Amino acid sequence: MSDIDYSVYLVTGRELLPPGKDYYESLEESLQGGVTLVQIREKHADTGEFIEIAARSKEICDRYNVPLIINDRVDVAIAVNARGVHLGQTDMSVAQARELLPEGTVIGVSCNNVGHVRTAIKDGADSIGIGAVWGTQTKQLTSPLVGVRGVGGLLELLDGTNIRAVAIGGMKAKNLLRTLHGSVSKTGHALDGVAIVSEIMASRNPRQAAATLSTIFKSFTISLPPAISPRAPLSGQALVERVAHLMSVVREVNPLVHQITNTVVATQSANITLSLGGSPIMASEPQEMEDLSRISSALLINIGTMRSDGKESMSKAGYFANENKKPLVFDPVGIGASALRKETVKDLLNVFQASVIKGNAGELAALANSQEVCGVVHAQFYYHFIVISSQVLTKGVDSVGPGFKDPVSFVRDLAKKERCVIALTGPVDYVSDGTNVVALRNGHEILGKITGSGCIVGSSIATYCGALFARCSADSTGKLVQGDTFLGAVAGVMVLTVAAEVAVRRADVKGPGTFLPALIDELWALQSSTVQSLARIESTEIRYSMPSLTIIIEENSPLITYDSGWDLGTSSDDPLLDRRAILLVFYAACLTCLLRRYSDSGFMKSNIGGSSASFTFNGTGVEIFGAKRGNHGPYTIKVDNTTYPAQNGSVPDPGLFQQSLFLVNGLQQGQHEVTITNGGNTYVDIDYISWVADVGGSSDKLFVNTFQDTDPSFVFSGSAWQLDPNADRFIDGSAQYVVHIVKTPGVALSCQ
Repeated sequence: MSDIDYSVYLVTGRELLPPGKDYYESLEESLQGGVTLVQIREKHADTGEFIEIAARSKEICDRYNVPLIINDRVDVAIAVNARGVHLGQTDMSVAQARELLPEGTVIGVSCNNVGHVRTAIKDGADSIGIGAVWGTQTKQLTSPLVGVRGVGGLLELLDGTNIRAVAIGGMKAKNLLRTLHGSVSKTGHALDGVAIVSEIMASRNPRQAAATLSTIFKSFTISLPPAISPRAPLSGQALVERVAHLMSVVREVNPLVHQITNTVVATQSANITLSLGGSPIMASEPQEMEDLSRISSALLINIGTMRSDGKESMSKAGYFANENKKPLVFDPVGIGASALRKETVKDLLNVFQASVIKGNAGELAALANSQEVCGVVHAQFYYHFIVISSQVLTKGVDSVGPGFKDPVSFVRDLAKKERCVIALTGPVDYVSDGTNVVALRNGHEILGKITGSGCIVGSSIATYCGALFARCSADSTGKLVQGDTFLGAVAGVMVLTVAAEVAVRRADVKGPGTFLPALIDELWALQSSTVQSLARIESTEIRYSMPSLTIIIEENSPLITYDSGWDLGTSSDDPLLDRRAILLVFYAACLTCLLRRYSDSGFMKSNIGGSSASFTFNGTGVEIFGAKRGNHGPYTIKVDNTTYPAQNGSVPDPGLFQQSLFLVNGLQQGQHEVTITNGGNTYVDIDYISWVADVGGSSDKLFVNTFQDTDPSFVFSGSAWQLDPNADRFIDGSAQYVVHIVKTPGVALSCQ
């Protein structure tokens, strides 16, 4: 199965062809554009016609080395020697299909829920199609929509398996990036591909349609970060300095901030935006949303006084914000107050991807379906009613209870789940991008005494995110939003709460009625130096549940398969070529574990064009080390189904040894196959190979291949390893495997 590239998976539908467009012509053009896998679906053809269509389609696919899959019909797959079949929930079982099909045939299964995925795993399916993700006109739906936010939970079930997953149903170029971004699981499991029907089949230019889809998918795969905001942890002071600089940027660029907000606070929100240096536009007509998205720098959607007829505006505005890569701040005001609000938020977040979600403890608990709340969370709303949901008592929007027992973990986990920055407001405000968490301790209780204080925080965040968008010059290919939305959220909360502290101390502020105008004035006059002196921010330590293990294996490891074009070189007289190490890095504690091994051999070499070596690894990144010399030449690397551009191993003598020949990071955690191929008749050599994997979670295991073990694998897990009390080292239960520790002064050892 590893030779199949699922990225752009065309499912045919001849009934969708434009008038006058030949099916076989369309198919070939789509292959030329970048389709990597084809499934023939013929719901109305008789058996003879189906076989004829499949056979001719396979001839075309074979010319482009693209595998062919048959939908439903095992007999047709056998007749045309197809690479595989795809089965629905009402078709024959995987086991029955295996009995009939030739060995090596891949089998895919349609899945709509957790039960379907678990059954597919148990039955040994090779791939699953998850959907429908979006509404589709090409197939009558018999199951509920999964939605983009529902995909990640199903992908998480595949962790530790080799089963590939594609999204199906309504996939278009315009929603592809949003789908890829929003469907990544909390564990970092991403889609292997997308199944496309009408976007290609109904196109008059299927080559271009396929090329566009391929470009989007590849750009996202390449740029997929390990976290939403792949930055190193920042100190609180560093963040304050960035916020101070951003305050002047806002006033320079005057970002246009489109706000669909509630009628109670529209005036306050507009005035807050102006006082910060932005320019508000408060518009909610659905027919304007596409045009406004082109000219604005950010979008705020606040559901405070929502009506069912306002949902269309919010959906369209969010959709076009994603299309134009604009920051989108979403405020699910009072989500726990009614079933209508919950369903509306669910629908909206399946249509668009928020960049920042801002809410108080009650609102975010309702969004997360969490019962992890310490005590009762009370709130006040514009009109008074009480709803009890789970263990959270909600009376609107402004939380005044003790909140979450562990707000740091809550915001971090919710950010991973929602694939965006989370801003939790309260007596202490928390902001997280899924990796970093900061606690902001400014503000004053009087904020809770004015209507819409939480809503104006949303306007402040959107204004700063808009300024960052306007100033962003980095390449945004493969990314859903431009600008640092984590910094924008921190700035939006920090500046507003610092200004509140300054305003409340004014002699003319007698209470809530005089406080709001003073707040607007102070935001207008606020200096960056004041923020720097008054800001109280903590960059909260993140306790990673998954440390990172770097494994290095020698060139003579049985884990690497060499063809006959390779032979063994010796390095007994050159120890520089023969040093091996296993590095175990616990990022949370900054620990480095070092284990050294030596051997009598130093490298494997080949000077035969086309000779290849391959290996598999379970991890997120891989690096190949070897020599670069004057008589060394080009080589190519293939990771799974991605072939990277040819590399040049030639450098002027004297040669360089143990050099990095190839490096790729940010892969989905799981098993990957790597092949290095000699591109000519000059030398290529391999010294050793390294890969990185996440290990040690409370319920996670990792099968790690190591060169010092005659058995090709062992299990590393938190429960299997313990700290040796007599030495700085970790040992497993049998004491057979030992990892030595180099301890960082002042840091406690831990193995989670």
